[in-house]
Amino acid sequence: MDHSKPIATLSSALLARKGGAKPATKPELDVSFADAGHAAEVVPISRAADAFVNDARRQQDQLSDVFSERSSRPRTSALSRGGKAAFTLRLDEDRHLRLRLACTASGRSAQQVVTEALDTYLASIPEIEAIAGQIRRKRTN
Repeated sequence: MDHSKPIATLSSALLARKGGAKPATKPELDVSFADAGHAAEVVPISRAADAFVNDARRQQDQLSDVFSERSSRPRTSALSRGGKAAFTLRLDEDRHLRLRLACTASGRSAQQVVTEALDTYLASIPEIEAIAGQIRRKRTN
């Protein structure tokens, strides 16, 4: 025996005319917290907003403390730590396109191509190596 529901059809009685729809109402509940054994406090909106603002300020102060601790640490260069230093290189579209094409043609990364070009350029200036050697000697002493 088939107990499936019949297919409902959408009739004009189910449709509301434009502007004629009425909002659904929620049933009114008459529940008292005091009757249920709960102590309830009515908090004015201004006090609730103050609590929210105070909580946000507390979080901001905590973050400020964290960042001030980080900034109070002595800064050291990547060279003194024996690591690598990073910088941003901004190129116009034409140079960027030619760099990408050179990378593809040579099968190397942009990092490798730019580093090799920089090494070649720096090697062409003998004074740079002399100054860099003096700085290295001062750091090791």
